[in-house]
Amino acid sequence: MGNKQVKDWTPRPGELVQIWDHHYQNGSEPNSDDNIGCIDGHGQVGYIVKIINLKTRGAVGPSDFCCEVICFGKDPKSERVRVHADWLVPLRDPSDIRKIEINL
Repeated sequence: MGNKQVKDWTPRPGELVQIWDHHYQNGSEPNSDDNIGCIDGHGQVGYIVKIINLKTRGAVGPSDFCCEVICFGKDPKSERVRVHADWLVPLRDPSDIRKIEINL
């Protein structure tokens, strides 16, 4: 499942993004009974520092890019996460940031 809301968007270094697992697009985390968890970095906000062209590495799929994202809010320093471009949501306004709600 890809990022259908911004399908014409091409990620670029320096862009502010949120990592979002679209399987949990409704804002809830997976049930503890599920064997499937969220992707690494789900819900984190950061900026793109590197674009990796997957076609040059022999990948075949709907999108050709993986991005390295520095995520904010991790102590003691920011965390770098590699994530497929389909799991990124560009942030153009603070209201674009989605909140994760945990259903207990």
